[in-house]
Amino acid sequence: MAAAVESVVVVHNVAKRHNVGTLARSATAFGVAEVVVVGRRDVSAFGSHGATSHLRFRHFVSLALARAYLKASRMREDVTFAAWKSPTTRSR
Repeated sequence: MAAAVESVVVVHNVAKRHNVGTLARSATAFGVAEVVVVGRRDVSAFGSHGATSHLRFRHFVSLALARAYLKASRMREDVTFAAWKSPTTRSR
């Protein structure tokens, strides 16, 4: 029987420090095991409603260091990346 796959979410340069708490709730709901935060260190788990007790958190100052950690942890290379951009406002 194959071993269960652990999911990891990597977030880079979180714009608002409290977004990590909301992300933690969503990650827990989807069975994510670990959240890797890259860049900003002053994030807050406010709003997680206890979800952080079900996750591991790691912080790295650069994407290169985060990638090296994931590679050393034997994470698969076929990672799916998703990026969302906030809508741009038109200048008048």
